[in-house]
Amino acid sequence: MVIDKPLAATAAQAHIVIDAAAAADVQVHPFQNRRWDSDFLTLRTLVAEGSLGRIHRFESRIERLRTLPKGNWRESADPEDFGGVLLDFGAHLVDQALALMGPVTSVTAHARSVRDPLAANDDMQMVLTHADSSISILVASQAAAFGDPRFVLLGTTGGVRISESDSQEAALKAGLLPSSPVWGIEPSEITAHVRIGETSGELVDTQITLATGRWNTFYPSVLGSILDGSPAPVPTSDVIENLRVLDAARLSADTGEAVHLTPPAAHV
Repeated sequence: MVIDKPLAATAAQAHIVIDAAAAADVQVHPFQNRRWDSDFLTLRTLVAEGSLGRIHRFESRIERLRTLPKGNWRESADPEDFGGVLLDFGAHLVDQALALMGPVTSVTAHARSVRDPLAANDDMQMVLTHADSSISILVASQAAAFGDPRFVLLGTTGGVRISESDSQEAALKAGLLPSSPVWGIEPSEITAHVRIGETSGELVDTQITLATGRWNTFYPSVLGSILDGSPAPVPTSDVIENLRVLDAARLSADTGEAVHLTPPAAHV
């Protein structure tokens, strides 16, 4: 069974879903597809290469301007509808931050309803402190006429900035099939700006091609998990940890205080 993000409104509710599925001998596969975005895969490759040094700050944003709320479940203030950008976009932003930056020890968040006070939050900011003292700054908004780059990643010897978002969703809407040989390949003008500080003090700037997006690997991985028990593309334990962070963010937004996570939230 594939369930779109968020799997549930809270970590406690997610446990109920997962336990019920296990009792019925049904696999649960959370659809956290943005793990395979071209831009995010590019960041993971650069971090693995080590040229950026020790990573100390990750900035991730999903910002757009929709002057009139659509009135669907995403904007409903009813807790049963899972509405608001904190849960909707935050489910992706937190998943990527945990995957890239590691365990989260504390969360500070703000969430507001700026277009319609009676609707769910449509503008939020979240700061995650990680176990290694690095931080992630996560921003989501439906009321942002101007947005900062999709990603900024800073290390002690370099950094990377990616301004444009992955295009796989747009490709699907345009009718491109995931089986297409050009699936996930970004236009040549969409690049990552990498800046490396040399020991001489010189800053070296390069533009690199983005990795190929791989949303099309999710369902084959689900099939493999069902048929032969191969690893699930997204472990349910990861989504529980994502929701622990989102639970903490909601509490922080309500109280105005940082929320500490014990034990730290971490992916397997």
